[in-house]
Amino acid sequence: MRHLGISLSAVGGIALLVGGGLWAAAGKPTATAAPRPSAGTTTAAVTRTELVETDQEQGTLGFDGARTLQSSASGVLTAEPAEGTTVTRDQKLYGVGLHPVRLFYGTVPLSRTLAVGVSGGKDVKQLESNLRTLGYDPYHDMTIDDHFSAATQAAVMRWQKAHGKTRTGQVTLADLVFLPSAVRIGTQHAKPGDRIAAGAQLIDITGTTRIATVHLPPDSDLAHAGDKVTVELPDGSSTPGVIAQVSTTATSSSGSSGAQSSGDNNGNSSSNSGNDATIAVTVRLTKPKATGGLDQAPVTVDFTRRRAKNVLAVPVTALVTLSTGGYAVDVANGGTVQRVAVKTGMFATNGAGTGQVEISGPGITEGRRVVIPQ
Repeated sequence: MRHLGISLSAVGGIALLVGGGLWAAAGKPTATAAPRPSAGTTTAAVTRTELVETDQEQGTLGFDGARTLQSSASGVLTAEPAEGTTVTRDQKLYGVGLHPVRLFYGTVPLSRTLAVGVSGGKDVKQLESNLRTLGYDPYHDMTIDDHFSAATQAAVMRWQKAHGKTRTGQVTLADLVFLPSAVRIGTQHAKPGDRIAAGAQLIDITGTTRIATVHLPPDSDLAHAGDKVTVELPDGSSTPGVIAQVSTTATSSSGSSGAQSSGDNNGNSSSNSGNDATIAVTVRLTKPKATGGLDQAPVTVDFTRRRAKNVLAVPVTALVTLSTGGYAVDVANGGTVQRVAVKTGMFATNGAGTGQVEISGPGITEGRRVVIPQ
């Protein structure tokens, strides 16, 4: 699952690490004469930059707040929004017996009929807030609080009249559903014409915020809430993201948490602490429009492991392998070159072997040019 990589944060863009050690110690630094470069040889400047070591992990693109919506009424399902559509405040979530159930925003589910005389509660306050926002309390007669007042009843009746409903002044479970925000419609578990019971599964819904989900080993120290990451999309493009949440509960591949038990060939059981267990990391995309219409698509998330700031770097293709071990670079000096043994630090290369590498050695200063072997 895991692929260790290193990326370069500089004017040149972002690159990834290939395998191999991060440090290769050269022998005693020396400068030896090298042949005159042949015609057409290219050179590159030693630059001062920042290299970033990353770890690449596979993830899945989706939306936040995934859940399955259950029916709050029984009867024949008469309406349901199409998959992929978005339902916002006061729009229809579904219909039972030609009676539409609408979406209001709130974190406390509607669990009772709301009317004059009902005990106070946050559900009342949520109702009043929605009615005010929707314009059904034009003179602000309501006080937005836990009390269902006569002014609340009047606002409910205005809402009912606007939707062609009988003006009862009360709200039942068959009238609306409280959800935290607008929702995106996913898989439908029932179709119009189906006879359903209260509590039946209707549709999968999510929020509208774009996220990528990655599963890491429980002992991983890669992810911390607030860290910036890069998300690589299926088309090869990249977009920034921020870690919104790191789960504190490890879940095995079978979907359960905690240790698992297994047996050997002799029938003896042993405890498996969950080598296949993972924790979920939620990444919120900074530029969600970059993902287009993708959903449940595979992505690669680059987590920052460490940085090397203010280091001297050259193209990795400038390295020359020494027969005695270690590396050197050919430093251009007028019409000749000097081969200088160097110590390598962080690599920032891609799979094609191009990119940058941190180097140090005698005469290696910013602006010097090194030969790129042909």
